[in-house]
Amino acid sequence: MPKAWVEGGRLRVEHPEEGPYPVVVPCPGVDLYVNGRRQDGPAEVRGDDHVEAQPRDEERPGTWRLEVTPDGMEAAVVVTPTVSVRRTLAYLPPSPRLRLQVREEITARSPVGAAEVREALARAGVSFGLDEGAIASVGQVDRDTRLVVARGRPPVPGRDARVELFFPEEERVPVAHGGDAADLRLRFTFTSVAPGEVLARRHPPEPGRPGTTVRGEEVAVKPPRDLALVAGRGAELSPDGQEVRATSRGRPVSTRKGGRALVYVVSELTHPRDVDLSSGHIHFKGDVKVGGGVLEGMEVIALGTVEVGGSVMRARVVGGGGVRVGRGIVSSTVVAGQEAGWASSLLPLGAAVANQVGELEEALYRLLAEAPVPPGPALRLLLDTRFGQLAAGLGRLASGYADLPRREREADVEAVLQGLQRILAAPLGLRDAEELGRLGAALRRWTMELEGAVRPDASLRCNYAMNSTLQATGDILVLGNGCHSSRLLAGGSVRVERVFRGGEIQAGGGVWAGELGSPGVPTRVRVPASGWVKLGRVAEDSVVQVGERSHRFLAEERKVGLRLDHQGELEFFW
Repeated sequence: MPKAWVEGGRLRVEHPEEGPYPVVVPCPGVDLYVNGRRQDGPAEVRGDDHVEAQPRDEERPGTWRLEVTPDGMEAAVVVTPTVSVRRTLAYLPPSPRLRLQVREEITARSPVGAAEVREALARAGVSFGLDEGAIASVGQVDRDTRLVVARGRPPVPGRDARVELFFPEEERVPVAHGGDAADLRLRFTFTSVAPGEVLARRHPPEPGRPGTTVRGEEVAVKPPRDLALVAGRGAELSPDGQEVRATSRGRPVSTRKGGRALVYVVSELTHPRDVDLSSGHIHFKGDVKVGGGVLEGMEVIALGTVEVGGSVMRARVVGGGGVRVGRGIVSSTVVAGQEAGWASSLLPLGAAVANQVGELEEALYRLLAEAPVPPGPALRLLLDTRFGQLAAGLGRLASGYADLPRREREADVEAVLQGLQRILAAPLGLRDAEELGRLGAALRRWTMELEGAVRPDASLRCNYAMNSTLQATGDILVLGNGCHSSRLLAGGSVRVERVFRGGEIQAGGGVWAGELGSPGVPTRVRVPASGWVKLGRVAEDSVVQVGERSHRFLAEERKVGLRLDHQGELEFFW
């Protein structure tokens, strides 16, 4: 049986004397010679042949080059190492057809050293941002490598001046409803502000920093653009020119032209159509002008005046500064200056709590400046020693606010009250004194809104009213057909040009009615002791009360006036 094998790095052959003979197949990296002739393919060999299998060693020269990026910010050495391959014949067991194999020992070394790289950098003018560690390591590279040996300092662009707005720029923002109790008529939040609210803040430009290339060349940066903050009507600019606050109620607006950002307040929100399901309720901190009517189930609530071109039908209208209804009011509640009712009751407590929170902020900042203690323990110390009653006062304020009807409450105010309660309940949890400052500032802004909401002279005017409640802190004036089965409550005087039948009038001043009451229909007028009542015609069963004195008419009378004389008794006059 013929056979050939490799052992100890040498090719060996063995076969019967007369054959057959083994076959040896060369492989890449090995030169096979039989009797001095190179064999490129399989070769039959005999024991008396001179056979040589010579492994070929190999040397692949390496390369390197220095690259500088087009922007001059980086210089790198690109290295392909020198590779040496040493080959030996691999052991192969005996076989009649032996395919040779080799073992390869591959080594790689860098073709360049640190000194050569430094010379190349100098020739290329690279002198800035050299990485000496990278340069020193170039001689140890054993694989294809791009090694950064110098880095420039990139320029840092400046930051343009900018104006931060603290209100949405849209006139109205859709309300996301969740839960079964959501009022689906509240479709939008109308963007509005009250006096004292921060509308915008200017952030000055920040200069950039020039860069440097690896060749030491300066890379310039563009100067940042400036932007001036300007306050328009209904707003004022802070003395340092960095902040704009509202001075009137309404919708904040921002416009930009060139290098100016103008921020102003539009006092009136105009809604040209009916207030209905398509528009949703309108809640606004300024004046509201409705071109159409206010339809069933809808609300218009404003801190300023409300003007309705059409009628108010089974709806609710509140104008903190007064209400004007072009036509009639039917089965509705219309109030001028209603905020004075609940706002005047909450204002003293709210102002007191806001002032105490402000004093607590100042004391906390002074204590933190004097002693290096965390904000939490410092706040706890102040609450225990000087502000022990603050939590109770805040609790009463939050409880009073929570008792208001849902429509009168604002989520932002509730969040501020809850945030302050949380801090006072767990003072050690305070991590940042500025959090207390932010909440305190928000509470003070709200109390300023309350002060503006107390409008003792808000008047109400309409054409007629039926089955409705009309309330005003000032005067009520009904110009058209009059009132039927309605209740009129005025802090000032009431004037009904024509008829008032069924219901009640309460006024803080005088009352004039062209015609009062109807037989069998309960009708009553009440004024204080300083007030008076004048009636063009009064029906039987009508009751007029001046102070503690009252008079029921037993028969129809005309041109009747009632007031108290110097002795506090009713007197009739005209």
